[in-house]
Amino acid sequence: MGATAAVLESATDYAKLREQFGRPIGSFQSLQHRLADVFIDLEHVKSLAAATLDPAEQQLLHQLVPMAKVAADRLAVSSASTALQVHGGLGFTWELPIHHYLEEALRRRTVPQPTAVYREQLREQALSYSL
Repeated sequence: MGATAAVLESATDYAKLREQFGRPIGSFQSLQHRLADVFIDLEHVKSLAAATLDPAEQQLLHQLVPMAKVAADRLAVSSASTALQVHGGLGFTWELPIHHYLEEALRRRTVPQPTAVYREQLREQALSYSL
């Protein structure tokens, strides 16, 4: 979550400064929506992570932990990808660590287990779910 917050801050700051067609690129609705989606997803992941630490939710850990892991992995990759899009070609340079965030986000999908393992656990829980 910390890396995602840093990437979001970097992309937002850059969108306020970089100008195209005589105005900041942050004024373009398509970039605003992408950055807003990262912000919304970050708040969602924070809530899931906080729930795993809530004593009242301990009986749901078998659901919350896989959900938090899958959501965090998905967010890390999508936020780094969004930041690369916002920064354009500059995001791939050594001057900014944006491409390193993406590389690390892709690597973390295998730690401590591959995200697919957690998704499988959630799939099984969803298939056995009854009202």
